[in-house]
Amino acid sequence: MKKRLKNLSKAGLIAIGLIFVFTLVCVFWANPSEAGAATGTAGLASMLLIGLATSVPSDSLGNIRTLKYTHNAATAPGDTIVVNGCVLVAVNTALISTENVYAYAGKHTMPKEAPLVINVLDEVYWDAGAGKVTKTAGGNTPCGYCQEAGASADTTVTIMLQPTNTFLVGTITLANGQILIGNAGGEATANAVTGDVTITNTGVTALKETTIKYVTVNLTNANIKALRATPKELVAAPGANKIVEFVSAVFFLDYGSNVLTESADNLAVRYENTTGAIASQAIETTGFIDQAADILTNALPKIDAIVTAANGLNKALVLHNTGDGEFAGNAGGDTTMKVKVAYRVHDVTV
Repeated sequence: MKKRLKNLSKAGLIAIGLIFVFTLVCVFWANPSEAGAATGTAGLASMLLIGLATSVPSDSLGNIRTLKYTHNAATAPGDTIVVNGCVLVAVNTALISTENVYAYAGKHTMPKEAPLVINVLDEVYWDAGAGKVTKTAGGNTPCGYCQEAGASADTTVTIMLQPTNTFLVGTITLANGQILIGNAGGEATANAVTGDVTITNTGVTALKETTIKYVTVNLTNANIKALRATPKELVAAPGANKIVEFVSAVFFLDYGSNVLTESADNLAVRYENTTGAIASQAIETTGFIDQAADILTNALPKIDAIVTAANGLNKALVLHNTGDGEFAGNAGGDTTMKVKVAYRVHDVTV
């Protein structure tokens, strides 16, 4: 009786094993990764089951990508070769100059250089001479990135094998200055950049001149106390036949240890220098510049800021103290000012 039970148990185990192998083959046959992958089903299954190959797939069969190739040497399952800068792993046994199926993508466990630590997501390379995975790029072939860390003493490492050959990974070409944008169907499509932004083929973006732009200018304590004689540039000269339109400004006084003082002093935004045409309304400084606290004020454009072409074209915008003397006080010399300016540039070429 015991002998019969023992025989039944063996038969059951064998049956379970056959069912397992059959299931693997059917799953892979129903969902081949490539048109030629089906011919490698038995080889892939055997590599997964026996684990004796040089390089062993560690992924589900549906994730292993394969192709057909005729190599100039005999190969066995797991043999790793390099073809046109791409690392391939043989699936089946093949004689010299005989077509075989090779895996070119998917998770694989491969021989590793030792002692060498390979961390997750490290880029890895195939050293064909040594027949091992390494992190050394020089003289070796890129083969993917590390999926499961390999310790110094480990002789194998699990990587995500990835193709580097452009025929396998594909390339996208774009016309000069175009970018890829997802369309309604979720596909990347080439489009030229239009509207208020331009972009160069080196990735540098810029706003069109007539778009409102913003600039932040920082004034030191010395700058504040010299604004009457030496106005502070806010916006640089825009170029020939162009004029800067002052839109607005916000002023932030960063109070130091003691107050600044003023008499009949106000501020103004004007063109170029101390005598240039004024572009802003008067900026009252009483209650602003002389306060013992951090404080804000703003500036608006002057109504009907009429200026001759000679005094407006290609002129910088500057901040000027229009009063009867320089600001003083603040013996500590530690009060500063930040000015945020909004402006536009207009080309008036006739």
